[in-house]
Amino acid sequence: MDSNYGYDSTFTLKFVDWLKKNKSHHLTVFAYNDSVVIYNGKPLVSPTGGTWYRSILMMHDLANYFSFNIKRSDSVVQYSSNNQINFFLVDNPEKKIFHTVQVERNGFIHSILIGTKQENKNYLYWDKRVYEKFIQ
Repeated sequence: MDSNYGYDSTFTLKFVDWLKKNKSHHLTVFAYNDSVVIYNGKPLVSPTGGTWYRSILMMHDLANYFSFNIKRSDSVVQYSSNNQINFFLVDNPEKKIFHTVQVERNGFIHSILIGTKQENKNYLYWDKRVYEKFIQ
């Protein structure tokens, strides 16, 4: 999921119904802490307006219907429910904009491969990009 800035709790049951309808339905959310980003000396988003806050809100809402396991790896915290729902939340102590960096650091690859036999094979989310050799 990308750009969930508009998420609010009124959407929760739609996600729950969709996820419970079929085990092949997967929800994967990647978010970095954009609530602390400073751009041109000013906050980029409000504390409750970015993907960080909205993703945490979404996860807490879904936790009323699904159990989550938590795993931390360096600056990434993964909340997972039977690998059908995954939230990857990236710390941001440097207060940088990481929107496209998430793609660069294997976010898109991981969004395609999560839940398959290829998940985390020869790559990791938020690690060095694995497709460097294909760039000319």
